[in-house]
Order: sequence, then C-alpha cells, then structure tokens
Amino acid sequence: MNKQIGVTDEPVKHDIGEEDKLDINIYSKSLIDFVEGTETPITIGIQGKWGSGKTSLINSIHHNFADKDQEYKQIWVNSWEYSLLSSPEEALVKIIAQIINELTAEFEDSNDNGSSTRSDQIKKNAKKIFKSALKIGAAVAAGTAGTTAVDEVFYDDPNELEEDKGGTIKDLRRLLDESIKRSQFKKVIVYVDDLDRIEPKNAVATLELLKNIFNVKKCVFVLAIDYEVVVKGLREKFGEKTPDNEREFQAFFDKIIQLPFTMPTEQYDIGNYVQALLENIDFIRIEELEEKDQEEFSNFLKAILDSTIGGNPRSIKRLVNSISLVEIFSRNKKKLKGLDDVTEDIEMGEGVEKRLKFSLICLQIAFPGIYSLLTEKPDFLTWDEIFALRQTNGLEERIGDNKDPAQAKKLFDRDLKARSNLKIGAKKSEKKANNQLDWEEALFRICYINPSYKLRFDDIKNFFLKIKGLHENQKKLTLKNCIQKILNDISITSIKTSENTSSSKGEWKSKAEKAKSNKLWSKTIEGLENTHSEVFSKGNATSTSGRLTLKNKKIESKNIRWCLSESKGIYLWLTRDDTDKDKQKSHALMEQIMQEKDKIEKDLGVDLTWQKQDPENTLSHYICLQYKNIASHKSSEGWPKKLDKRNSFDEWLEYSTKFFVEYAPRFEEVLEKHLILIKEGKSDLF
Repeated sequence: MNKQIGVTDEPVKHDIGEEDKLDINIYSKSLIDFVEGTETPITIGIQGKWGSGKTSLINSIHHNFADKDQEYKQIWVNSWEYSLLSSPEEALVKIIAQIINELTAEFEDSNDNGSSTRSDQIKKNAKKIFKSALKIGAAVAAGTAGTTAVDEVFYDDPNELEEDKGGTIKDLRRLLDESIKRSQFKKVIVYVDDLDRIEPKNAVATLELLKNIFNVKKCVFVLAIDYEVVVKGLREKFGEKTPDNEREFQAFFDKIIQLPFTMPTEQYDIGNYVQALLENIDFIRIEELEEKDQEEFSNFLKAILDSTIGGNPRSIKRLVNSISLVEIFSRNKKKLKGLDDVTEDIEMGEGVEKRLKFSLICLQIAFPGIYSLLTEKPDFLTWDEIFALRQTNGLEERIGDNKDPAQAKKLFDRDLKARSNLKIGAKKSEKKANNQLDWEEALFRICYINPSYKLRFDDIKNFFLKIKGLHENQKKLTLKNCIQKILNDISITSIKTSENTSSSKGEWKSKAEKAKSNKLWSKTIEGLENTHSEVFSKGNATSTSGRLTLKNKKIESKNIRWCLSESKGIYLWLTRDDTDKDKQKSHALMEQIMQEKDKIEKDLGVDLTWQKQDPENTLSHYICLQYKNIASHKSSEGWPKKLDKRNSFDEWLEYSTKFFVEYAPRFEEVLEKHLILIKEGKSDLF
C-alpha cells in the first residue's frame, strides 16, 4: 500500500475531479439552483471562519457553470493576492479593474462611425473616477502612486485617452448596465475570495465599492467573507460593537449582502472526513476493526474533535499533517532502536496509543496553553489548588479591573459553582460526597483567567474525562507514563509560544493591585529590618508583586527557597530541576523534614500546612505558615478571623504586614535549625 504523506491546505478543485469528503454537495447544489433562478442584481455572502471551507464551496459553484460559458460569464477575484506588494488604494483599483477588464473583453461592439468602443467608454469612465478620488466610507485618496496604478491596470498606453475631467460612479454603472444587458449572457457571476485575509477596513471598502459600481442587472456577486471581519472594519465608522450600536453593524451587512449563507460546519461529516484522511496516511486501518469497534472508534474521534479543534477543515488538515510527521518520526526511532517498523507498544494496550496520540495533538492545536501545562505535569489527575495557583497567582479571585476584591471573589465563587458544580474550599469529605475532584477545580481556576479557555472549560474538562477513560482501558502503565510517552513523540509538532493561561492582556494583576502588593512588600521588609531575621531582609529578595523569594546562605542550597506570598503566606519551597534524580532528592528531603514535623510545630508554637506532592509528577513541595494557621488564637488579640482582600485595604495591609513581621523570623529560625541538623546527617539531599 502506497502511503500518502500529509495533506495540502488547498480548496477542493472540482474542475479536476477532486472528491468532496465533507459532503457539502447538497449545499453547493442548492446555491447553484438559487443563482440560476434568482432576480438580479444580488450579492451572496458565504460566511464562515477562516479555514471553514468557503473557497471549496465557491469552487464547486464555479465548476458547475464552467460548462455553460456561453450563458454565464464568470470572473474570479482573489482579493488577498492583489493586496500583496500593493497599497490598499492600489489593491482596490486592481480588484475593480480586473472585473471591468474581463467584462469589457466581451463588449467589443464598435460603432459604425468609428468612435470609441463601448469597452473603451467604460474604461475611460472608470479611469476618471479613480483618478479623481476613491471615496469609500472615509475618503481614501489614490495619490500619485494610485493614479499611476490606474493607468497601468486600465490601459497599456497611458496616453491613449485624454486627461479630461469628469466621470461618476453613476455614469460607469449606467454604461456597465447597458453593456451587460446587450450581451448574450444570462448572468455575470463574480466570485470575490479571501476578503477575510486582507485588512478589515480594506475589506469593507471593497464591499462598498463593489456594491456601488456593480449594482446592475444580470450581476450576481458571490463573496467569501466573515461577518467578524466586517465588524472590525466598521469600528472607525461606528466605534466598538456594543448592544446599543449592534443594529448599525448588522444594517451595513444587510445592505451589502442580500443572501447570507453560513458555512454548515456543524453539519459536516467530520467523523468520516477525518477517518478518510487518517486512512490515507496509514495512521489507521479501519477495515481491520470489527463493525462495533469501527463505530466506537469513529465516535471517539468525533468526541475529541468536538471538544478541541471542532470541524474547521484547515485545523483538521494541520492535525493530519502533524500526525503524519509524528508517525514518520516514530517509525524512524524504532528502526534506530532495531525494532520492527510496525511494532506497537504492547504495554499501553491495543488501540490506546493511537487514540491518545490523536487526542493530545488535538489538544496541542486547540489549547496550547493547557497542552503546555500537561507537559509540565502529565498526570492531570494530580493537579490541585497549589498547581493552579502557580499558574494563576490567584488572579481568578480578583480578575479584571473590579475595584472591589470582595465582589471579584464573589463572582468567581458563583461561576465556579454554576459552571462546574464545584464548591470552592470544600473539605475532602464534602468533595468526595459530591464527586468533586481537585483536578477539576484546578482546571477551572486555570481556565478562568483566559477568556477563550473560560468559555470552553466544559469542552476541556470533557477532553480530560475522555483521556481518563482511555487510560482505564489499559492496566500496565500509569496515566503519567502513558501521557509522557506520547508527549515525547509529539513535541516535534508543538508550536513554542509565550501564551499561557493568563488574561488576554498578558497581566495577572491590574496596575492598582500591583501598587497595593508593592506597598505590602515595602512595609514588610521595612518592618523585618528591626528583627533578627537574616533571610527576610533588604537586598536578599527577588520579587514579583505577588511573592518575595529569598535564599538562606547558611543552608547553601539553590533549590531551597524562602518565600513570602499573598496567597500561601510564609513558606519553604523545595524545588528541583526536571530530572528523575532531582525529583527523588526533593521528595526525600521533604520526607526527612516531615519526620521532624511534630518537633518543628512545637518549636514554632503553631501548626503548619504541609504540601508534599507526588514525586513522579511535580518538582516542588511546600511547608507553609498561613494566616489561617494563627487566626484562631490571634483573633482574641483583635486580629481579623480571616485576612484577604475582602477586608478593607488598610486592614489587609496592616495585619498582613504584622503577620509577616511577627512570624517570618520565627519561621526562619525554627526551619533553619532543623534543616542544618538534617544537612549534617544527609548532606547529599542538599
């Protein structure tokens, strides 16, 4: 069997017999019937996101009328090609010129008296208009370069016509109308493709000019356009789209487009389409499966696609190309290791490996930020609040420019309950009773601060539930090992990006919040200067507005950090490099410290929060002294029972500072003493 390698991102070419695997023939046939029977002039807008198959659809319409060239004049315009290496004004002139030049080629009907042909009259009138000015929405002057371009696109010899003044769009439209009526064509069909690839304001300008010039009998315009592009292009005219002015945007679109047609991506036979592409590259051999297994496999593919990249044909082609390359890489790796080319990892179970590979590449394409977190911690079932806070810095509970932290926290708690049926801060017994999982809450927190991920939280959660179920179908490998094996292979198709799960502005705090945090750290360090602390002092800290990170010279370990944090309080952070050896050392040190837990807490006079993580899936462990650990007995001294930004700023600042200044030196003294004792007996752990 000859294996196909990759698929091209080209529209279906019906004129050379390419097969429509998305099964949209019924839609193209309906549009063809409409074009044949409709009154004119009319403009049809083929709407859809970039890559949704608009060009393939209008290709199929064009192909149908190609055999009827005596009845239908067809003109194909690629607006994006004209925008390359041209100013917006020049591109606009060239688009109109192509349509006029192709039309006038049919109108060579010289008058008996030898005067200019009708086609010359049309070109001359168009030339006058464009040389005067291009007025589309806001006035756009053609300028010197523009007038030169007008000469070039309408005439080979710029001196052929006299430079007299005059000419209006109305005159041009009248000439075109008369000429088209006299032609033998039933209709003139103009296809304008790739409008959504040019600048939105230029796309709008093109739409307006086409509407004004070619609003004549027998003309049918078929435009490939995305409504959102029109919205962006109208911002200069109407401002940002709001509920108050939404009607103005829609009215403009309705004025240009008399028949909107939305690409039926929800109706695409995506399962069969993807299955056919995967068979073409020999990733699967569906005929080798039992009938019930074929249905199950098809349903699995569709469920993963629905929760990730959806039915966008362009995204699917990228997916198939990624899989094709990964398969080549896997085969070559097996050959280098002396394994059979078709040998599967039998430990993972029949079919599981390829399903998992397909799924994780879908995640890689659809949600690169979530994929990045999976590479950091493959066993997503161990994701917890601490892991989430490392990604979000607690932004989810104070997101946006809301000046009232209590209100922001209330909104987050409400959304958490409404979107995921989870309860923030629930006890383990309560979580278990409600079938609540830590990883689901962590995922919600992570998605909450990224607007696009927040909207698709349910899809992302369902994706991971599918992966969880897939793993349960095999018994030999841990979830972490299953995922890590696939991640190692598919890393070659991952796009390295600075995208994380934070807010779209790239800031996890507003300027006002950063100023408040910086004030806290300034007052805290100032207060600690009057204590015996050697670690928590000026000149010994690196910081963000959410955390101070310090080192202890007496311990001399770059992987033991002393931190002050708004969210975790005072804590010792044990972190290691991403190697199995370092993970085990970090875990062993944490276990060694925990053997001294009772003595440490007795010396300190307060219970601590111990966060020992799974050594297979994390690089960090934490020993925390949080405000909640001391709140019960401090409240008798007038301290608040709870301390966060729901308190007034002055109260939060006062008691946060007091907490750090009073307890950080004691925490340092006690932990330092026990770490030194451990180091004397277990220096290899440092």
